[in-house]
Amino acid sequence: MTKLKHRARRLAAGAIAVGLAATLFGATLLTAGLTPGARAQDADDIALTRSGDQQSNLQQFQDLMVRMRTFATRLREAGFDEKADLVDAAIKHADEAQIATSMETVRELFRDKKFQRGADLAGSVQSDLEDLVAILEKRNTLEDLDRKRREIAASREAIAAALEEQRRLREQVEKAGERSAADPRLQDVDRAIEELARDQAALDAQIGREAADARRNAERNRERLAAMAAEQREIAAEGERNDGSTRPDLADIAARAGRLADEQKGEREALDALRDTEEAWRRLSDLAQRAKEQSTQIASLAGDDLRQSRTTAESARRAADELRRTDPSREGAADDAEKQAARLTKAAQDLRDQRAEAEAAGRDDRAAELAAAAQRAEQAAAKAREAAGGARRAADARAKGDRDAARNAQAAAEDARDRAVDAAAELERSAAEATAAEQARESAEKQRQAAGEAAAVASALRAAAPQLTPDAAQDAAAKASDAATEAAGALDRSQRALRSGDAGEARRQADDALAALERAAEEARRGLEAMRREAAAETAERQEQIAAAAADLARDAERAAATETGLSAERQAAAQRGAREAQRAAESAREAADAAKRSAETPAAQGADAAERVSAREAADAAAQAEAALRRARDGMAEASGQAGVARAMEAPQQSVEQRAERVAERLPDGAAKDALDDAIAKMREARERAAEASPQDAADAARQAADALDRAAAAEAARRADAERREVEAAKALEEKQRDLEQRARDLEEKLSRRADEMNAAGDAAAGQRAQRAAQATGRAAGEMKDAADQSRVGSPQDAAGRRQNAQRELEAAREALRNPELEEQTREKLRKIKEEQDALKQKTEELAEKMREGASSSGAPSVQSASGEMEDAGQRMDEGDADEAQSEQENAERYLELADEALAEEQQRY
Repeated sequence: MTKLKHRARRLAAGAIAVGLAATLFGATLLTAGLTPGARAQDADDIALTRSGDQQSNLQQFQDLMVRMRTFATRLREAGFDEKADLVDAAIKHADEAQIATSMETVRELFRDKKFQRGADLAGSVQSDLEDLVAILEKRNTLEDLDRKRREIAASREAIAAALEEQRRLREQVEKAGERSAADPRLQDVDRAIEELARDQAALDAQIGREAADARRNAERNRERLAAMAAEQREIAAEGERNDGSTRPDLADIAARAGRLADEQKGEREALDALRDTEEAWRRLSDLAQRAKEQSTQIASLAGDDLRQSRTTAESARRAADELRRTDPSREGAADDAEKQAARLTKAAQDLRDQRAEAEAAGRDDRAAELAAAAQRAEQAAAKAREAAGGARRAADARAKGDRDAARNAQAAAEDARDRAVDAAAELERSAAEATAAEQARESAEKQRQAAGEAAAVASALRAAAPQLTPDAAQDAAAKASDAATEAAGALDRSQRALRSGDAGEARRQADDALAALERAAEEARRGLEAMRREAAAETAERQEQIAAAAADLARDAERAAATETGLSAERQAAAQRGAREAQRAAESAREAADAAKRSAETPAAQGADAAERVSAREAADAAAQAEAALRRARDGMAEASGQAGVARAMEAPQQSVEQRAERVAERLPDGAAKDALDDAIAKMREARERAAEASPQDAADAARQAADALDRAAAAEAARRADAERREVEAAKALEEKQRDLEQRARDLEEKLSRRADEMNAAGDAAAGQRAQRAAQATGRAAGEMKDAADQSRVGSPQDAAGRRQNAQRELEAAREALRNPELEEQTREKLRKIKEEQDALKQKTEELAEKMREGASSSGAPSVQSASGEMEDAGQRMDEGDADEAQSEQENAERYLELADEALAEEQQRY
């Protein structure tokens, strides 16, 4: 069941990833260029329609990116790291390719009626989205996808052929097995006995099989539960044992230290919550200040410069990628290179236009950047045209059959292509390093870090809120957490907008984040003020009480350590150590009380500076030290009293029983027994923990409670066993008449076989007569066992009846065995041996297919194909033994595995 659950989870995660890929592929269709019908429209209508469509596409894409980020987080939390890595890689590709920026540019081009440029860029966006889909579907290129499709199709064809061949061989084995090994004069009786045996087996399955299984399982569970209950009582007795080696006074001090440590734990958790809220306020105030500074910096970014740099980098990247794939030895390479040369030329012209605008605006630094970029674009375009010329000359030479000229032209084209790629890559790098782009990257990184911090603060507040008092503090912490979460989302959207080149959207999201952070900080301050006003003072008072109790404990421990006689040196040292730790606990508790008082008296402040001066962290740290010292004091006094050794002796056997109880619980059906066993396991866990804390009496109490719960579970299983036994008896009685009918058929067959034996003996065939007589005797014994089974069912003894039915089954098998003619059996064996040769050949082909599948795209079906090969090998062995029925069973298993492999590949085929 666990394997099936894991497989379902893996399939679910894969299905969601494929769903995302399908959604993205649908998005690529929305980026297509103008349709023929659109060209017939008025230019203004076209611009309006196309611009609106692209705006819708952009919004869908941005929403999808948000869902993918959330989905990646959920996958990682659920343990699907591999799937999460795929989604993260797709998101990274979207950021690096700046798909959102390109879609925004397409929208603006359509709006400005630059239809051809918009359509060209839309094609680039579509290619980027296809790459995104490729990442999600674990493939790198569309060519790779085609290859995988072909591999899967070929594997499915091979599996189909193997399946057809296996079915043919199974039919042959079936025909060989159908030929009865009995003498032809006895084959009708042989078939009648076979049918009688099947009916007897069916009746046996009908008579309370489910109830019998339930009875046996319930009895086994009852025995196990009762045995564990006895062990639990032995463990409890061990904890309560006192042979004079333990010292009650020291044990009492150890118990007091343990109770005081548990009390201090609750106070420490309250102070931790106060400290966490204080820290959250400080961090939120700091984040709000940084968000304000970032909003100002983002507002200073030149949005047009950023968008222009992104467009240039994208155009250069696309040209470089396309040129890398250009192969001068293939037809059409010249046209491909010319296309990229035109793209780079267009980029150079756009850069020159932008430079002129920068110069007119008096922006000399920006003009210089654009001039250098234009020069790089022109250089790349020139090399691309040179590569196109070389590719064209190579194609002409190949057409004329001039191999040398073709090789020389191809080499020149490749060299020019490589230099064009380098120039385009340099253009992309320079555009990405432009002033505006660099500033945007720095701001995006700061926003990303701030988003992570805000999310962490929100998480800490959510965890602390349930521990806060009063209710007003809980409410304020919850609101602060929600606001911090909102801020984290806005900061994340801001950094993504910056990475995609949308400075305006980044500023809007940064402002939203600032407002949310200010709300969060205010709510955290309000919750902190409520806690200081109402909770801190009470906590300080309780810390003083714990300090006083710890001081009393320390004095008692010192007195006991000094007055106890007859202790070993080790136990005496442990007592002294416990006394010292109790004194340290008292001192730490006083420090926690003083710090909590100062925290309660600290006035509410408006800035982060005051948060640094309050004492909640000091109080929480001191409280934690006090708790740890009390537990060390408990351990020392428990060691000195002798209880630690007793507790250690309990821990290992308690853990052993607990583990066995958990295994029984996994198989136990829901109901009273399962509920009682769950209670027992909880008490066992408590007993083990108390033993680990050197508290044998507490461990013994928990162990006895576990034993009582086990008794209840055992009683519930006994009741379930009785109910199953009742149902088993009723089922057996209901089918008694059918058993009588089977008995009569067995008597008739016995008589018929006896007559045939007399006839064969009279005809001089003594061997056949003897076989018939032995079969008649076995059939008679089967009839006797059937009669006894019916009688036992009638008197309400289902278990005895089941044994009689099984005896009858064995006698019927002996009757059929007695009828077998050795000569006919050998003929069947010979036929099976011939079929085995073909089975072995198919097994070899199947193994080779599995090995080939493991190395390619159809690896998901390889395990099932390998399993099919194993079943084929087993079928061959059964044929060697002359067992046609078992051979057919193994062959059917092989067919099922082949079908499973085909189903797995069908799923893969659907993905691709």
